Amino acid sequence: MNAALDTSATMSEPGACIDIEVEEAGSALAMVRVRGEVDMLTTGRLSQVLHEAVSRFDEVVLDLSATTFLSSAGLDVIATATTSGGDALRIFAPTAPARRTFEICAPHLL
Repeated sequence: MNAALDTSATMSEPGACIDIEVEEAGSALAMVRVRGEVDMLTTGRLSQVLHEAVSRFDEVVLDLSATTFLSSAGLDVIATATTSGGDALRIFAPTAPARRTFEICAPHLL
């Protein structure tokens, strides 16, 4: 793709700790890697990145292998991106804390 996704995701708000990196693999696939905490303070940035990714790529892999916390607000962002992206979004390697949130609130997304 000619225009790269804006992935400047280091948050400056007190207590916010997240890093989002997008790796494009050709024109059809993107890997969105999330490191840190996905909570009320950080979901806005994740929402922007996921929305843009699912609208630009045929397949988006959301790598949660370095996610230390996933709140219900974060889960809502992921569920919304899943709905708006059709079959484009796939969840990859959620950590134990993230997996627990999915298991309790949205096991169908795993």
